[in-house]
Order: sequence, then C-alpha cells, then structure tokens
Amino acid sequence: MENIIGYIKFIEEDYIDSFFLLEKLWLSEISAFIESSEELVDDLINDPNEGRLDSIFLNMPSYITSFTELTKNSFDDNGVLKKTISDSIIKSEEKLGKNRKFIFIPNQNMQHLLNDLNNAQHGDLEGVLSHTNIFSRKVCYIADYKNEMRKLEDDFFAGNASIDSIAKGLLQTKDEKYKIQNEFRLGIVLPYKKNEFTYRDEPGVELKLEPVISFATLCFKREELKTININQLHSK
Repeated sequence: MENIIGYIKFIEEDYIDSFFLLEKLWLSEISAFIESSEELVDDLINDPNEGRLDSIFLNMPSYITSFTELTKNSFDDNGVLKKTISDSIIKSEEKLGKNRKFIFIPNQNMQHLLNDLNNAQHGDLEGVLSHTNIFSRKVCYIADYKNEMRKLEDDFFAGNASIDSIAKGLLQTKDEKYKIQNEFRLGIVLPYKKNEFTYRDEPGVELKLEPVISFATLCFKREELKTININQLHSK
C-alpha cells in the first residue's frame, strides 16, 4: 500500500483562508463538472461522463468535492513532485483559464475530517445528513472506459450486475486519461429523483463542522507545483 503524504486542492483566492481552519465543507453538484458533451484534451476537471454509464445516468442530486492524493510514489528520487503530475495538473488549470493557488492538507488532517464527518452521521442529524450518508473513496481509473461502462450497463439490464457495482460505475470510476489526477473524493447522494417535488436545484451543499478543525497547512502559487519538494510538505 502506498504511503499517503497528503492532498492538494486548487482553490479560488476568496476561499483559501477558510481551508486552514475548516468550519464548513462545500460539495458541488456533479452537473458543475459536466460543462459540455465534449471531452477536452488536458482538462482533468470536467468529465461529460460524470454520473453516468452509457445511457443510464444518475437522476439523483449528487454532490462531491475532490482532492489530488499525493503518495511517496508521487515524488522523484530527489523528492520533487514528478514532472508528469505537475505538468498535467497545470495544463488542466490553463485549459480552464484559471491561475489558482493550491493548498496542501496533511494526511492526518484529512483523516481528522473523515472521522468528524463519520461521527456527525451518528449524532443528531440535521439538514442533508438526515437524508443520506457521506461517502469517501479513491476514484478507480480504467482503460477502454466507454466500452466497459456499456458492458456494465448491459449486465445491469440482463440482471447480472449488482446495485453496488452500478453505484461504483456512476461515481467511483473514471477514464484512465484522468489517472494522473489521483482523485480522492467526498460526496453525498440524496435519495430522491431530481424531478420529484422535494428536489431543489442547488449548486451545492455545505457540511458544517463543529468544532472547527485544522485542515490545510500550506499554500502555494500554481507554478510552485513544478518544484514542490516532499520535505516542504513535512515542514509543518
């Protein structure tokens, strides 16, 4: 098993400070990541296949937030983030027309967040948590994605695929072209259809944390991703 160092996330300037002492976690509706039916070269964020197989799509309000997981294997022999990773992520930001900074979250702080969210699910539930559970998982990347998703869908219609495998296909699986992102995601799926009267078209949901937790420890300019060293990340 790879040794996890921590996580990075590119953040809009106005929200960077809020990630150091985390009071609430924002999850975006998955439609935010399906800007068009066109797959763009170098874009690691938008995915027109998010939340769908072939013709089956997830018709339930679904919200996620994602991080790039860094392990010891993410760094070269000199301790610098591998060029293939930094170049791909920066190209994706450029494709999106963004020049955002990124934050670093140590693995222990992410585990603290996951523990707090898990404890919240066993307390007095309010808001969205009274209707659903929070999931956390690494994305699985597969080759020949479209054919594999079509096969999974055919298996479902033939009665040979479990609900669990369908769920993983919808929100846990991505095309291998996104693999360099090494995505770790948190999310919720609300248990009703988007066309039901209970559904409100919300761009996202907030999960409030009580008490506030220490989360991000460092912030870097985008271009610093090219030279970031594993020793820097252990400095705080």
